Amino acid sequence: MGNMRPRLLILIAITIVLAVVVVWYWSGGGDVDAVAFRRIEKLANNGDQAALEAEASVKDVTEACRAVRAMGRVGPRALSGIRLALKDERPAVRQVAVIAVSQAGSETETPVVSTIVIKDKSPAVRAAAALSLGRMRAYKETETLLDAMADEDEDVRRRANAAVEKIIGAGVSFKASAPEEARRRRIAELRALWNQMKARTEQFYQMRKQRKPAASKD
Repeated sequence: MGNMRPRLLILIAITIVLAVVVVWYWSGGGDVDAVAFRRIEKLANNGDQAALEAEASVKDVTEACRAVRAMGRVGPRALSGIRLALKDERPAVRQVAVIAVSQAGSETETPVVSTIVIKDKSPAVRAAAALSLGRMRAYKETETLLDAMADEDEDVRRRANAAVEKIIGAGVSFKASAPEEARRRRIAELRALWNQMKARTEQFYQMRKQRKPAASKD
């Protein structure tokens, strides 16, 4: 019995240590990515814009994208950091940044996003920019989206088409995978249609914008 007691104590100690290690690991302590996630979430919850901007500039693309995404949730006060991310040399960061603009809900940035739809070198970023304009119902950028429907990349064309449909509130029967000549003809028809709808569409969005403050008071 005397020899059993030390062995039992050792076994209990090992069990306790293993339990602590398991709890520590599953709580994120053994996962660097989970630690970074919790840190950035805390910064976002605290609205620490300066710290989020610093996180967005780190070399790790995943962490930088996570920080930019968090800025989108922070809202308009994080726009200065999002603007910096829009100019980042890494396409993945710019892609997240254009979506963050729509999350932040700032109409003032739609001209910048509109330029990105046409001029960014990355098709993924251009497609994300078109998606962002659609989410914001950026009706003033409809002409640019019609231009983007002629993009060399099919996904960009598809995203631009979806954005136009969101803005006008109806399907436009555009096939992004159709032959180039067929796409050109359809875009020309849609441009003519937009010229007819433009005044009414702008009036609709202006009226909706005026109703928003009244609705928020209720």
